[in-house]
Amino acid sequence: MVRESLRDGGHRCFINQAVSHVRGDLPVDVLRGAFDRVLARHEALRCAFVLEGVTQPVQVVCPPQPMHVDIRDWSDTSEGDRDRAFDAFLREDRKRGVNLAEPPLLRLCVIKLDETPTYRLVLTGHHAVMDGWSSHIVFAQVARALAGEDLGAGEAAREGLPLRRFLGWLAGQDRDGALAQFEAELRGYDPALMLPALASEGPAPDGRTFGRVGVRLGAEATERITSAARACQVTVHTLVQAAWALLLARRTGRDDVVFGVTESGRPESLPGASEIVGQLCSAVPLRVRVPAAVSADWLRSVQQSQATLRDLAAVGLDELAKQTLRSPTRTLYDTHMVFESFPGGMAPAGEAGDDAYVIDGWHTPLRVFVFPGSDLRVELCYDATRVDATKVRALLDDYGTQLARVASESL
Repeated sequence: MVRESLRDGGHRCFINQAVSHVRGDLPVDVLRGAFDRVLARHEALRCAFVLEGVTQPVQVVCPPQPMHVDIRDWSDTSEGDRDRAFDAFLREDRKRGVNLAEPPLLRLCVIKLDETPTYRLVLTGHHAVMDGWSSHIVFAQVARALAGEDLGAGEAAREGLPLRRFLGWLAGQDRDGALAQFEAELRGYDPALMLPALASEGPAPDGRTFGRVGVRLGAEATERITSAARACQVTVHTLVQAAWALLLARRTGRDDVVFGVTESGRPESLPGASEIVGQLCSAVPLRVRVPAAVSADWLRSVQQSQATLRDLAAVGLDELAKQTLRSPTRTLYDTHMVFESFPGGMAPAGEAGDDAYVIDGWHTPLRVFVFPGSDLRVELCYDATRVDATKVRALLDDYGTQLARVASESL
C-alpha cells in the first residue's frame, strides 16, 4: 500500500476521507482536544514512514502531536452552492495527498453549514494507518470525549488496546502456505480486465479525480435478493459477488473472472479484534468460474471460495502478483468489491442526511460498494481520469439487472 502510494507520485492514492455530521454547538478547541486525546490513545494513528536511506519503507510510532484542524464557515452560502463547494473541497483535499513521512498522517476540516448550528467534519488520512472500520471507531471515541468521558491515558490505556496483539497474530500466520494456496487457486488464469471497455476517450484532468454514482434498489427488490440468499443458504454478500461475476463475464466475454474483495482483517479468533484502530483490511482476489446457468450450488461454491480467502488475507497483494503473474506491475484485476459492514452501520457515500460515511481512494480504477439493509444500495466509485462517467452509469444499470437475474434464477 505504501509502495503503491509512492508510485502514485503525489501520495494521493489510498487517501481516506471520513465524513460525519454534528448538530449543536461545537467549540473548535474542545473538538481539537478530543481528537488529540484519541490520537494519543492509538499508536497506529501516530505512525509515519521512514522513506529515505532504507531499502523499503519503515513504519515508526511517533510521540503525540496536535491534529491539524482547518475551520470553514459556509453558513451564509445556499444549500446548492454548499454542495458544489463540498465536492470541490473533497477533490482538492484528495489532490493534496498525505506526506507519509510527516506525522500525524491525519487532518481534520470542520465546516459550519448553517446557524442551527450543523457542522460537517472531514477526517482525511492515509489508508496505511487507518481503514474505514477504524474511522468509525475514531469518530465514536471522539464523541465520547466530547461528552466528557475519560478514555484513559498513559501506558495503562495503551496496553488495553489490541493492536500489538494483532501484529503478533499477523506475524504468526503461515504466509508461505497462503501464497501456495493462492498460487494454486489462480494458476492458469489470464486476466480479463474491464478498464479497456470503460476507458475515458477525452483528455484526463490534471491530477487524480474520483467520481461516484449510486442507486437504491428499493425494499421489494432487496427482499427478493435477501429471500433468494436465504433459500440458497448463502449470504447476501455472496449473492452480490456472484452478480458482479456475471457482469464481468458478460462484459469481457469470459467465463473465468477475477475481481478484488476486501477482507476486514479482524479474525474472530483474536479477542478484541473489532475494536482495533489501524490498517487491518486486505485486498484479495476472488476467482469465479461462471456457469451457463445460475444455481444454488454455484452460489454456495462462490461462498466457499470467499470463506477460504479469510484465512489467506494476511498475504500482501503486491507479493501475490509477483508470485502468480511473475510481474510486480502486471494487473491481476481492475475492479474491486466492498461489502460494507462497519460497526454501528454506515451510510452510503454522498447521500443527503447521512451521519457518517467514508470515501476511500484505492488504486483500483473501479470499486463497487454494497451497503446492506432493508433498502440495499449499490455505489460505483471510479477514477475519473481513466474511466468514462457515462459508461459507469450504464454499468450500474447492468449490475442491477444481474442482481435481479441471480435472485430469480437461483430459486
